[in-house]
Amino acid sequence: SGTIPVVDLDGQNELLDVVEGDAIVEGALVTTDIPFKVSKVGLLQELTSETIDDAEVEIEGLVQKNFTNISVANKNARILNIIKTKATSITGATSYEDVCKAIDSALPSVKLGLVTITNVTGYCYLKALKDTTGRKLDLITLVNGVEYFYGKPLVVVEDAMLAPTTAGKFVFYVANTIEAVKFCNRKEITVARSTEAGFKTDSVVLRILGRFGVVAGVTRSVKKIEFPVVAVVAA
Repeated sequence: SGTIPVVDLDGQNELLDVVEGDAIVEGALVTTDIPFKVSKVGLLQELTSETIDDAEVEIEGLVQKNFTNISVANKNARILNIIKTKATSITGATSYEDVCKAIDSALPSVKLGLVTITNVTGYCYLKALKDTTGRKLDLITLVNGVEYFYGKPLVVVEDAMLAPTTAGKFVFYVANTIEAVKFCNRKEITVARSTEAGFKTDSVVLRILGRFGVVAGVTRSVKKIEFPVVAVVAA
């Protein structure tokens, strides 16, 4: 546990024009210390000697990769929890256009790093939208393997991870996640190997531990947009 400094973006010095011959204004880096606590997650994986000896690939490496995938899912759940709890709700939303307005109205200093987050239901809604003539709007574009909505990366998660507050509504979040979420890693993954623990069963036991923390940073950019499910047709 400890603290990490996060720049206080509202408390910085104003930049003034520098006139030739004048002294440059002295500024101060204004930061806020945010407390964090590093959590420990772990996995015990027992492998038989035959599995290790007969495997065509390095099986212990696969186990570690599996743990990494699990820990990433754990991190993503914590990130999503921060986004959900720190978001400011935009009222009166009626369609995807309100998501676009949330992006347009973001501060210039956070707009570059914005992403849009939705669930599978919201994603399907955007993909299916058509105009009044029946032509698809193609609101989602694919660039170098990354999907974008309204010029910003689109992150899609399972419906169970991102449910609307009110059933029967679409839910979207707009956020600068780099600014809003901070990571604190401490020897992120360590692996210990023991043959003694599995001596009676002729197996090898791997202990894999990960230590990391996820805390809220500056969350001014985080907006939540919900609107009712309506016929998938746009003007």
